[in-house]
Amino acid sequence: MKCWYVCVVLCTIYAQAVDVHFTSSTKLRNELCRYIDREQKSINAALYCFTDVHVARSLVRAHKRGVSITLLVCKTALEGEWTKVPDIATYDIPVLVYYGDGIMHHKFFIFGSNDRHKSCVWTGSYNPTHAATSKNCENVIIEDDIKVVHAYEREFKRLCRHKNTKQYRQKVVQASRIDTSFVIPREIEGRLLMRPAA
Repeated sequence: MKCWYVCVVLCTIYAQAVDVHFTSSTKLRNELCRYIDREQKSINAALYCFTDVHVARSLVRAHKRGVSITLLVCKTALEGEWTKVPDIATYDIPVLVYYGDGIMHHKFFIFGSNDRHKSCVWTGSYNPTHAATSKNCENVIIEDDIKVVHAYEREFKRLCRHKNTKQYRQKVVQASRIDTSFVIPREIEGRLLMRPAA
């Protein structure tokens, strides 16, 4: 009987989990922030666009508590006044920029030790932007199959070592630091966050 119980417990702990979310039923920004806030080890993210202040704040908080973070963005993520890339970089979070001929259209996060102390991948159509959270039809899959996690880790490392990937350099104009100590009231937040781009 004890052997059967141990087997059930181990299977429960190490079972692969797949979670699927759509903007029609889940506030993806909140779910992503929950994953970032629960992370204990590392976050590697490849993002096409990044303008969401809430996700930026969660990343800064994770960095402050010792989580290793590397952000890889497409060159297009540097465009526009609402980009959070310069703000993130002011906290000494490593940011790499892909300057290839095409775009780096990935949208994924690799978490090193999250739910049940397992690695997992957050991926799908969702970019951390105001429009993706509040207007678009988006999807996300969270997968903790170790083969899938390793495949994403290999792709992340490949892009980081790509000849057209460069370390982000701050411009002379100092970026504003993200205040993580307070929450912006909703009536003000709408004016501060990015208006959706085409």
